[in-house]
Amino acid sequence: MSMLSFRPRPLDIYKKLPVVKSVKDFEDDDTPTSATRNSQMLRLAAVKVETEFFKNYWGREQARCQSDVSSALNKPQ
Repeated sequence: MSMLSFRPRPLDIYKKLPVVKSVKDFEDDDTPTSATRNSQMLRLAAVKVETEFFKNYWGREQARCQSDVSSALNKPQ
């Protein structure tokens, strides 16, 4: 599986940054790392299932088209 490309968003140099008055303001752990990691794993699993589905679907379609073409070519006229 290839790595997803990551392109950072451009920074707005004129945006005012918030002032941090204490360490508690800086430590913003609303979503635990494990929840983020689990959601990422679920998303990747869904992509894998979707990819497998389309591989199987297009493989069947390709085989069906090839059999249609070969039967049309072998038909006596």
